[in-house]
Amino acid sequence: MKSTTLSFGENVVSSHVINLIASLDLTMSQKRVSFHTLGCKLNFSESSTIAREFERGGYLRVEPSAQTDVAVINSCSVTEHADKKCRNIIRKIHRRNPNAIIAVTGCYAQLKPEEIAAEVERQAAQLDRADYVAESLAHSR
Repeated sequence: MKSTTLSFGENVVSSHVINLIASLDLTMSQKRVSFHTLGCKLNFSESSTIAREFERGGYLRVEPSAQTDVAVINSCSVTEHADKKCRNIIRKIHRRNPNAIIAVTGCYAQLKPEEIAAEVERQAAQLDRADYVAESLAHSR
């Protein structure tokens, strides 16, 4: 069970990217999207614009703590604390929604895309190990 991570190098996500995500075949009856916005007023404005595009594509906007198919993180990278906060959000989303698409946009995604990808890969590896241990225990009984 691995999440898909999309790291966008531009602050504004293009309609092409939103359409690509919206076209993915997800198994839920109504696809759900959540938003986590960090940083400045511009990020909040951009998140609202992206949310409207997802809603036009048939997605239901849910709270950040809810189960979701797509999680959009509009990141900030003004301080090391902001980078850390984004990584923590990635971890939380991945634990709650291991099959979700995690899309990271904003400053952090633009400046450190490799760091974001590495974080998601670490989380996926931890979940895979946990699944393996649970499966091994089930077969040993």
